[in-house]
Amino acid sequence: MTKKELDAYGRAMFGPRYQPKLAAILGHFRGKPIEQSQISKWVSGPDGQRDPPPWLDQLVIRSAIQMKHERAMQAEVLGQMIDNHYEQRWAERGTHIPEEWKGATDADYVDPESLTKPE
Repeated sequence: MTKKELDAYGRAMFGPRYQPKLAAILGHFRGKPIEQSQISKWVSGPDGQRDPPPWLDQLVIRSAIQMKHERAMQAEVLGQMIDNHYEQRWAERGTHIPEEWKGATDADYVDPESLTKPE
């Protein structure tokens, strides 16, 4: 795994401040701690210097699969919550969903990271 690949996996799984969480999950799958500083060393600097070790590939892929399944379950739960919210609210009122609410779609998504200021 290259530095760029490790960085890309970390960002995809945990966002721009991924290193502490990536270190924790990799340490979990390895069976012994991996420090955040080690992640930082593996992703920084020129290629050929402190590159990620070969054994890291399997841990990163296992972590990515874990995150994929967790996010799929979270998406399912959120979808059910949204559907139940609509059904319950409008059933209580005995009305149909208002027109302005019908326009709320997945296309309305805004990345929360883009709305927060970096620390």
